[in-house]
Amino acid sequence: FPMGPWWHARARAATDANHARLPFMARQVGGMHAKKFEKPTDSCRKPISNPRAMRFSRKVVHVRLPGHKLASSGSSGTCSLNTALKENAGLTRADLENVPHKWRSCHGNSYPLYQRSDIARAVNQKKATDPEFAASLQKADDKRTVAAAKQSLKDAEAALEAVRAKTERGGYLPALGGARVAKTIAKRAYCLDDGDLRGLSVEYGRGMMGNSSENYLPAELQPVAEAKHGGAAGFLARRQKREKRANGKEVGEQEARIIRAKATLERLGEAVPGAAPAGTAAAAAAKPAAGTKRKATELDGEKVAALANWCSMESQSLNSLSVNELKAIIRAENEKNRGEGGPSISMALSGKKDMLVSRLLAYRG
Repeated sequence: FPMGPWWHARARAATDANHARLPFMARQVGGMHAKKFEKPTDSCRKPISNPRAMRFSRKVVHVRLPGHKLASSGSSGTCSLNTALKENAGLTRADLENVPHKWRSCHGNSYPLYQRSDIARAVNQKKATDPEFAASLQKADDKRTVAAAKQSLKDAEAALEAVRAKTERGGYLPALGGARVAKTIAKRAYCLDDGDLRGLSVEYGRGMMGNSSENYLPAELQPVAEAKHGGAAGFLARRQKREKRANGKEVGEQEARIIRAKATLERLGEAVPGAAPAGTAAAAAAKPAAGTKRKATELDGEKVAALANWCSMESQSLNSLSVNELKAIIRAENEKNRGEGGPSISMALSGKKDMLVSRLLAYRG
């Protein structure tokens, strides 16, 4: 039958009336649960100025009895008896006898339900009086921490290896005999600009959002890219530079994960996977001697000594040096000036070679 506005109004009124009723156990007068609930008073109900308007309102009025909490969708603050015993090794049923709990039932099977805050309080009380229990909890916690650190180390190393392999091959290139690619993909994958695409065969179409698109053939794009970047080797080096810049943030995050995981394993006395065992020749060679600790970006002593005569170099020769070599020169000059009380060279924006060269030239001049 057709359900018009009158039917929806009756359904909402029935829903409101059902919510306004007492909980089921509170309605069982004389039952075993009758003493758990009190009869609601007028102060429990929300005052309604117009009862007739309530029938046609979408708002549901909830009635809360004294000492009765409305049902909550989240159950993260509770746990069953078996869960509490499983999460806290060494905890027994006798330790939870005096802990407040409520009884629940699942398919006719009753079980106690505890608040996690009460469980934590009972665990802390037992830890204070039972050193063996505290040691067992610490051992279980260390075991979980070690497992998580090993898994994090494994995942980070795999992700770092995948990023480095992608950078080594210069990223993704469409197949030479494949279908046409959009202009955005052609410029990004082949390191080209709009001027390089002039004169190539283009096919106009529509993109995903209905906008116009220009599509190019990979077989025509690759020769243009190789000619622009100095052959196949130069094109590969240009793609590797692009991938290194694009994936620099991810590489740093994965390296930080590896450092944190290894530090956690060393703190807990666990062997770091892939590290040379202590006492071996490889470990002794990998460990720096006392007083010779240096940063990863610093160069070897021989290279630093070879750069000591940088003052006689021309600007072109300085520009041919790498960023790490320029940083080594600046560190050496700053160390010498620190002892003599002279001015130091700023290392701000040290990732830009032109900034380092200009500061060295200004310092020398």
